[in-house]
This record gives sequence, C-alpha cells and structure tokens, in this order.
Amino acid sequence: MDYDNLLILFLFFLIHLFVYKVEIMRFFLYNACLMVALQYSTLAAQSSNWHSTGLDEAWLSCIAAPNPNSSRGTGHWLSYDFGQVYRLTSTRFWNFNVPERVNSYNNESWSLTRVKGKPEDGIKEIVIDYSFDGKNWKEWTRFELPKASASPYYEGIQGPDLGGLQTRYLLITALSNHGGSCFGLSEVRFDVQEAPSSVQLASADRPEITLSPNPFDQQADVSLPGFPVGRVDLRLTDLAGRVLSVQTVYSDGNGSGFIWSPGTQPPGMYLLQAVHELVEASLKIEIIR
Repeated sequence: MDYDNLLILFLFFLIHLFVYKVEIMRFFLYNACLMVALQYSTLAAQSSNWHSTGLDEAWLSCIAAPNPNSSRGTGHWLSYDFGQVYRLTSTRFWNFNVPERVNSYNNESWSLTRVKGKPEDGIKEIVIDYSFDGKNWKEWTRFELPKASASPYYEGIQGPDLGGLQTRYLLITALSNHGGSCFGLSEVRFDVQEAPSSVQLASADRPEITLSPNPFDQQADVSLPGFPVGRVDLRLTDLAGRVLSVQTVYSDGNGSGFIWSPGTQPPGMYLLQAVHELVEASLKIEIIR
C-alpha cells in the first residue's frame, strides 16, 4: 500500500472521529438542555404562589377614604363581601410587589418622571375586622406584613389563621406602610368552608333565648345559646302576639350576650322572641316599674 492510500485512510479516520465526537457532544448538550427545562418546569409547577410585578395585578390606594368601620376614621382599606356566611381558616398575603420605575426621554434628566408604585407602598401593620351585615364591625386580629421583594418569584407569606371565624364581611385596614406615599397589596387568599346550618346543630345546642334578671325594670342581659351565626330580630310582643318593638342583633354562634331594653313599655307580662332566618325561640318575660 503506497503512502497516498495511507494518507487517504488516515484522513477518513479523522473525519469519522470528528463527526462521532460532534454527535456525542450534541447528544449531551441536548440532554443537558432537556434536564434544565424539566427542572424549571417542575420548579414552576411547585411555585404556584409566584406573583407578578405588574401594577395591573395589585391594589394601590393613594387617597384616603372613610372606613366602613366608622371607628377606624379615614384611611386606606379593602372590604370583602363573600355573599353569605362562611368559616374562614388559613390566609396568604402578597404585599405590594411592584418595583419603583422611572419614565424618561433618552434618559435625559429633564424628562425623568417617577411612575406610581414601589415596594415601600406595601402595607406593614394590618387590622382585620369582621361583620355579619357590613355595618356593625368587630376587630378579629392584627399583624405585620413584610415588604415584598419586587421579584416575579415573590411567593408572599402565610397570613394569620382566622380559626374558623364565621362571617360574611371582612375588612382589611392599613395602619402603616413601609415608608411609601401610598398603600398597596398585591393579593390576599382566604381558605373558606361552608358555615353550619341549623340542621347541623346538635340536640344539646337547641336554640333558646335567656334573659336575666326576669322580672326586670329598665334593661336586662339577653343571650342566644344554640343560635347559628347571623342576624337575629328581638321582637317584643304582647301575649296576643302583637309586635310592640323590634331590635336587631347579630349572633356569633357562641351564645352571644346583649344588653336589651323594652323602652317605655308599661309593666306587665310579655313575650320576647328571637327570630333568625333558620331558627327562632321565645320567652315569657315580666316588666316591673
């Protein structure tokens, strides 16, 4: 075999070796990319709590308004109407996650304009009130919310557990923020359960109305053991069933207590009825003067 043939064979060998190495490198590069893509996809699936940095996916209040709970005065707040009474359990809060931004023309100093919203606008101190009618409010809890990271991978924090609070309306009021000029939140998530109805009440929880003292003069303590959550009308009637007065109260499902007054009704025997949309109870009472 002459040298020319050997040279040709050697060149063919080098070419095949080069192609073989390229294919091996291509194989490993493809699989490496595939593994990265799968890992990212898995991470994304596991991180469903990620929140965007878009202003259109957040709430921002820069003008104070009268609070639905008049005791809170004027400020920045969010109210929720769930449409019916629910049990509220765990919560998750995403603070205002929009980064501070600047608009400009070719980055010229004369055209720099700050765009509304920055992480410092996120709420810091929060108070949560609840109500059955959207008018009469009670405080439930207070807590602090850390400033958001302004990152698209921001996952918020676990908020307070509302412990099965039964309510229809919820009010979130900002008491302070992280130093901004506005007040904002990105998102709030509530875990809810159906509130129990009267048919779910145990026999030991049979609804009734109690009054102490009885007889009484100007006012007495009324409680509603066994009554479910919601509005209750306290109706004072004569023994013939004619309604003389009505006072509305709200049961919290735990035997709520109230101060009740018959007004200017003359001494005598009456009926006091407690009427809920699901249950009712009545009690014979005596007014003395």
